[in-house]
Amino acid sequence: MKYLILLAVLVTGISASAQQAYKYVIIPTYFRDFGDELNPFGISSTIQAELDKHSIKGVFEYVEIPDDYCETLTVNVEKKSNVLKNKLKIELRDCMNQVIWENEGTGRSKEYRAGFGEAVVDALKDLNQLPENKTKNVTPQKEPVRANITTVTESEKQTVEEGQNYKPQNGYYNSTYLVDLIDAANNKKELLILNGETLGYKKQQTIATLTPSGLDGVFTVSWMKSDGSTITGIARLTGDKLEVSLNNDGKEEVIELRKL
Repeated sequence: MKYLILLAVLVTGISASAQQAYKYVIIPTYFRDFGDELNPFGISSTIQAELDKHSIKGVFEYVEIPDDYCETLTVNVEKKSNVLKNKLKIELRDCMNQVIWENEGTGRSKEYRAGFGEAVVDALKDLNQLPENKTKNVTPQKEPVRANITTVTESEKQTVEEGQNYKPQNGYYNSTYLVDLIDAANNKKELLILNGETLGYKKQQTIATLTPSGLDGVFTVSWMKSDGSTITGIARLTGDKLEVSLNNDGKEEVIELRKL
């Protein structure tokens, strides 16, 4: 009898290990229902911040499909707004493009950015852990979230607060930062952060100045932290990658950013 019990425990353990929770959530920076703006109305960065509050790892979507794609979930957002309320539905889709979790949220604010931000918080309030993964070993069938993008109406654009529809000319990002690498005076470059509100900065704020070092693609960096203090380092710009190495309280901090 004791051997049967032991066998049952082993089988249960194997089954549980085969259906572990997903590793992380992929967050697109564009959503078809919200036009062709990067991080529309702050929805992408708000989703990331809310997932973090629930101790769920969220990373911004890269162009390439990651090797562990079937161990992840991808966010899709659908607009459900009416004349009086900003509403949306958040879906989590697996690598077979099947919806395995969804919930709607409503924002009280009439202004789009604040209203959709509230709607994201409302939709995700009960997502305390990711569901079990039953597609880990299947072949993914990815439908790009950016497909069939439509343009926001002129009335929506007029209602959005000033600066809302900023379009990056040379955007870079990783799982934390959304920035625009812009040219400045004296051949310098600056990093303008676009998801600053979720990281303790202002909504759009210059957080780094890159000064040419004399070497091709290499810059010295002055980086402003969210508390207003400044640290220094070196940046290397090669192809579609910007790598920043900072001296943060005596420890090296490396920030890798990919071109949008």
